[in-house]
Amino acid sequence: MKIGTWNLRFLFDEGTRLYSGVETEFTKEFVEKRFAYFAEQFDALNCDILFIQELGDESALQKIVTQTKNNYSYFVGKPDKYGTGNAVIYKSDLECECESVPTNTVVPVFNEEDNDLISHRIESRRDYVKPETKVNGGTLVILGLHIKARFLVYKNGSSFPNEDEKDSQVLSADGAIRSEIFRLNQ
Repeated sequence: MKIGTWNLRFLFDEGTRLYSGVETEFTKEFVEKRFAYFAEQFDALNCDILFIQELGDESALQKIVTQTKNNYSYFVGKPDKYGTGNAVIYKSDLECECESVPTNTVVPVFNEEDNDLISHRIESRRDYVKPETKVNGGTLVILGLHIKARFLVYKNGSSFPNEDEKDSQVLSADGAIRSEIFRLNQ
């Protein structure tokens, strides 16, 4: 069995979408090129199960799957509050039962100036996807998740310093430490 993973870097269908906090226009020509590229790559990988991260629109995944030479089925996990999530595609001849598993990655805040040192948490935003299938007489259960990229995590989980603060080496170092511990915990 061949298993893989692919971060799609915010795969959206055509139209105006929120990309990294900015409304961005995704033209038909642009998305069609991306769909064709991913379909070609997925065929080349020829995975039995392929985990997908940063899926913005289920319709985009549908269009890719219909372009592949392999006969794939798919499952899309519950997206985060911004509409982006994880998914899994798998060869249709596999009998997969899939579910969306709520995230449970939590890390305490590290700055005594934050609101609540005991209960405030930085949480992973996107649900995991969990396919389960039979292989060689046994059960194979896999958990697909999205590990955040390295980015500065300021106080209260924000990616930006408070408006009244200027970015400094101390704030950046604190943000980098939070980011690395967050990633390690994931």
